[in-house]
Amino acid sequence: GPQRPASSSKGPAPTTPQAAAALHSGTRQELFHQRWDFNDQAQGRAGLTLSAGIALDPAGGGDHSACLRTTQPYTKIFLRGVPTDRLPLRVRFRQQLLSMPKDRLAKAHCGWSDASMKAFGIFCNAGILNLEPRDRATWRQIDCYLSDCFVDTWLDGKRSNIEYVELRENRQLLLTMTGEYRIDDLER
Repeated sequence: GPQRPASSSKGPAPTTPQAAAALHSGTRQELFHQRWDFNDQAQGRAGLTLSAGIALDPAGGGDHSACLRTTQPYTKIFLRGVPTDRLPLRVRFRQQLLSMPKDRLAKAHCGWSDASMKAFGIFCNAGILNLEPRDRATWRQIDCYLSDCFVDTWLDGKRSNIEYVELRENRQLLLTMTGEYRIDDLER
């Protein structure tokens, strides 16, 4: 059967955001940076496939600029055109929780689609993930580090969860939101 990612030749998952960012496959990677500017409606959605329930909020960003807003309790944003053959990669965005789901933990997360991976295990720091209603006005920074064996998610500089995975050939990178959110400053 497949080897557990935790014993991958790439070593264990990093323990700090800086270590996650510094991790590389041993070969010099060509730099790739993409930022989605939601103030420019044509450029802001280029390379994104939005599920139903996501709309542009023209003044909803933390600086009163345009951002994306989810209006349903479960939504997805597929990031197209991102070279997923250059791992690891980082996806960063800011999120503001607007409404908690009734039956689940609120969560905004970047990762691989279910068809792209097989998950082996996950560690969740529920104290970091649980947001009280008083926290809803706060914009929070999400940093997701993705490799061929883990998805490592940090919320405001603290690890919120790490998932050990095995990737399949057709990788699809996406953001998933459980709860209603504003999303801004999305970059890869």
